[in-house]
Amino acid sequence: MVKTVVLPTSTDFRRPAAGGTESYVRGLVKHLPRKGVDVRVAGVGAAAAPRKDDGHVTHLAIAGRAQSEARFTLRLVLGRRKALQRLPDESVVLGNAEHYCLPFVAPRKLCPVVLVAHGAVGPTMRQRKSALYSSLYERFVERPVARRADRIVAVNTEAYAYYRQKYPARRDRIRHIPVPVDTILFAPRAQREARERWDLDPAARIVLYVGRLAPEKRVHLVVGAFRRLAASEEDLLLLVAGDGPDRSRLEALASQSVSGRVRFLGNRPRPEIPALMNAADVLVLTSRREAMPTVVLEGLACGVPVVSTEVGDVPRFLDEGRTGYVVEANEEAISEGIKKGVSLRGTCTADCVGTAKRYSWDALIGDIVEVCDEAAQED
Repeated sequence: MVKTVVLPTSTDFRRPAAGGTESYVRGLVKHLPRKGVDVRVAGVGAAAAPRKDDGHVTHLAIAGRAQSEARFTLRLVLGRRKALQRLPDESVVLGNAEHYCLPFVAPRKLCPVVLVAHGAVGPTMRQRKSALYSSLYERFVERPVARRADRIVAVNTEAYAYYRQKYPARRDRIRHIPVPVDTILFAPRAQREARERWDLDPAARIVLYVGRLAPEKRVHLVVGAFRRLAASEEDLLLLVAGDGPDRSRLEALASQSVSGRVRFLGNRPRPEIPALMNAADVLVLTSRREAMPTVVLEGLACGVPVVSTEVGDVPRFLDEGRTGYVVEANEEAISEGIKKGVSLRGTCTADCVGTAKRYSWDALIGDIVEVCDEAAQED
C-alpha cells in the first residue's frame, strides 16, 4: 500500500489555479489524503523548512517562485534528493509531465515513478515550436521516462493511444484514467441568483465561452456564430471569460455589429467560474486541438448543455440532444448548435450532472491510488 506520494510541480499554491493541469494537481493534494495517502508537494514556495498544511500534506520548496518549466526542472534536478528525504519505503513520485519525472529516473532511477500523461507532448511541440525541439524532447526526456516509469496514467484517449503505440513493450503498464472534475465546486445552482451576481438580465439567453483567447481555440467562430444569430435572436447575450493574444481582434470583430451584447470578462478566478456557468444557458467550445477539456465536464456538472466541435474526448461526454451537440467547425453549424443547445437548458440537468459524476474525484481517485500501489509494490 502506497504511503506517500511526492508531487513535483511548478504550481504555486499561493495563487489561484491557472489551468487544467494545475487544477488536477490541487485535486490530488485534496483527495489523496482522504484515501489515507500522505502528499509531499515538491514545488514553489518560500525557501524554508518543509511546511505542513495538516497531518497529511507537506509543502517543500524546490524553487522560491514560479519559473519556466525548463528552469523549474533544473531546480528539481538539484533538489530531487531533498524531495525524497525521510520518506517511508512505500512512496511514489507522481509527475504530471515527463520533465517532472525525469530527475527521478535519470541518470539512474531513485524511486518508484508514475507518469501522468496529459497529452502527446512531442507532437504538440512539433506544432507549436519546431521539429528539432520536439525531437530533442522525445529523445532526452520522453523516452527515458516512458521506458523507466513504473506506470503511465494517460488522462485522455489521445495520450493512451500515443504511448501504447510508441512504447508497445510498456502496454501493460499504461492505464487510461480521465481527469476528474470537482463536482462539489461545479454543481447546479439557482440560475437567477447566479445572474444577479453578475448583473445579468434574468430573461436573457446566455451563451458562454471559458478559456484562453488564442488562435488554436478559434473563439472567432463563437463570435461569428453569435453574430449570425444576433439579428433574429434579440435576447441572446455572449459572455467570454478568458484572456490571450486574440482578445483585441475578437473585441474588434464583436464591435462591428454586436458589441453591446458581447461581454469580455477577462481571466476570472476559478471560484467564480461555477457561478458564470450556472448563469449560462449553453457553453461553447471551438478548439482546434484539445485532449480532454475539463471545461466541458465542469459545464455539465453545473447542469449546462455544451456545444463543441469534434475535438479530443468531447464526443464521449456529449449525448446528442440530451447533454449537448457536437458540431462542425464553421459559423453556420455552431450557430445552429447554439440555438438547439439553449433550448435544452432546464430539461437536461439530470443527464448533464449524471455524466459529470462518472468523472468525479470520488469516482476516480481510487483508480489513481491503485496505480500508485502497483508502482510502490513492484519497484
